[in-house]
Amino acid sequence: MINTQKRLNFVRQHLKNSKIIFLKSDMSPRSYYRVHNTDKNQSFVLMDADLSEDLAPFTMLSNYLNSIKVRAPKIVAQDRENGFLLLEDFGDKTLTKVFQNNSSIKVEQNLFEKSFDILHTIYEQSLKNSTKGLVPNYSLDLYLKEVNLFAAYYFKYCRKKDIPKELAQTWEDLWRSAFSTIDGLTPNTLVLRDYHVDNLMLLNTGELGVLDFQDGVYGSVMYDYISLIEDARRDLNPDLKAHLGKYFFKIFEKKYHQDYAYTADILGAGRHTKILGVFTRYALLQKNTEKLCHLPHTFNLLQKALERSDLREIQYFIKDQGLKCN
Repeated sequence: MINTQKRLNFVRQHLKNSKIIFLKSDMSPRSYYRVHNTDKNQSFVLMDADLSEDLAPFTMLSNYLNSIKVRAPKIVAQDRENGFLLLEDFGDKTLTKVFQNNSSIKVEQNLFEKSFDILHTIYEQSLKNSTKGLVPNYSLDLYLKEVNLFAAYYFKYCRKKDIPKELAQTWEDLWRSAFSTIDGLTPNTLVLRDYHVDNLMLLNTGELGVLDFQDGVYGSVMYDYISLIEDARRDLNPDLKAHLGKYFFKIFEKKYHQDYAYTADILGAGRHTKILGVFTRYALLQKNTEKLCHLPHTFNLLQKALERSDLREIQYFIKDQGLKCN
């Protein structure tokens, strides 16, 4: 009740005549509201971070992305003390919804190519004005923290018990070895880190806008690539996936290189592992089973990535521990 009044007070400071409608919550403590300015027939989005996170990374990256001509929601007003941001409203057309309403491969190909164009713009700007100091490094410790979510939550979801400490250490050691093999194989860039069709918006101008970039880091150029084409929530037409791989290397002016493909597979395997942990954590801690429907597809993506990158010991670990439980 207190936070409801604080939200209302914040909005009314900037938009006296307005109506607030709940939009959604995500797997973080954040919640989102659409704010209609009845005086000017405008709408905005209110982010309520509930004091659970620092708003500085979001505001900094929003400003940076817009400065390099990548469309991110502009900040209209902010109250960091109470965790509120009033943002530009990008509407409701996520690429997920666009693809659901139009099954044309040409439409899908065009929008995926635009998505890769955004990554190329970010990469080019990273070369001109290094973003290394702008965001944290995608360090080995951070990679390991992510894959350890699998050990902490997916293991418990499957086996109905906590993972023994010695097994958890074995799991971490296997991934430490895997990640060490890709160190320095590809160029680094600003990584948005959750770059997929639910976080890409088709704007009224025909441009694409990006969402959910506040956890951006400085890491491999292949991370957002694999995040986009190996989406935990949907499958991609194999021919389109092959075309997009060629398109990516074309715009980045790179010939197909085994190091790039290998890095993408290792990072993809790590990402799928993390997502299995995130989705089962959401089910176990929040008692919300909404994401569990994606486990079979994500597990399949993980298995294929492990096969392509020849991470046999991790495959054996998963098999030996009976962790195919979706």
